[in-house]
Amino acid sequence: MQENSSRCKLKLTYGKRLERKSSAEYVLHVAFHFCKEKSDMFHTSVSQSHLTSLDEVVARLAQHREVESIAILGSGANGHLNPASDYDVLVVLSEMPVPVSLVLTTIEHRLAEVVFFSADTIEEWLATETFYAGSYAASMLRRLQKARVAFDRTGRITRLYEKALSSSWQEEHDQQKVWEAWFTCNYDLQHTKRLLTSTDPVYLMAGDLRLLTNISGLLTTYFLIRQVPWQGAKEAIRYLMSHDPDYVEVLQHCLAETHRERKVDLYQHLAALTLAPLGALWSYDATAIELRTEGEMQPELLQAAFAWWEQLISP
Repeated sequence: MQENSSRCKLKLTYGKRLERKSSAEYVLHVAFHFCKEKSDMFHTSVSQSHLTSLDEVVARLAQHREVESIAILGSGANGHLNPASDYDVLVVLSEMPVPVSLVLTTIEHRLAEVVFFSADTIEEWLATETFYAGSYAASMLRRLQKARVAFDRTGRITRLYEKALSSSWQEEHDQQKVWEAWFTCNYDLQHTKRLLTSTDPVYLMAGDLRLLTNISGLLTTYFLIRQVPWQGAKEAIRYLMSHDPDYVEVLQHCLAETHRERKVDLYQHLAALTLAPLGALWSYDATAIELRTEGEMQPELLQAAFAWWEQLISP
């Protein structure tokens, strides 16, 4: 072992002492020294607004020259808060002293997210008529529809709020993303079921992990392929309870089920319901092809890919 050869720059004498330790202990020691060296990166501070009211936080922010607008989003905008509600605050800056995107903190004993945008970004959104569905900009415009403008030095955020409520903008749906969601949903289902046919505990745990992520992914896919705006998990559940209670029932059973085989069956049922507007799920012996293209999916190119593949494997 050479001195400074490890990522944590462990000295030779220290490395020799670790040779007598187990591999797990060695990993812990290496991780500790790595984190110690990188402590400046993994930094937090004590919240200065934990005991401060939201109104007082707004007043403090508004005193600063670079803060030109503040809007309260979510349940904090109308005061309809429950014990689990958080605060969402949008701040527009005339200039960005540091490139901060988001501050996660606490305000008035509640978890709070403060997001920052430059005035130039707001101006860009004001000048845009068509936004891609699912984009961050479109998401913010939808959130602004239920916002409360708390401070506006220039009137910029008020104009964006009024635009959000008007019909002067529209969302454009990307069929490429619909195809990708269809492919991913089927792909994930096939591989999850494959893993869970094994008796190997490693395979079974890997399948269980896929179940956790795949089930939650079905929810966003449901909204994407139906061209219903995604406004977060809570709004999605409220929408489904009102428009598709059968889907909610299957989802609830799937989330609560602890028996692995029954959970997989419910997951497959949920996937079928999710993709119903696009057709049936793939059969086990299906062949599907994903293209490596940067542009929009072209049906004729996909058909050519199938023909090429069949030619490659034909006897």
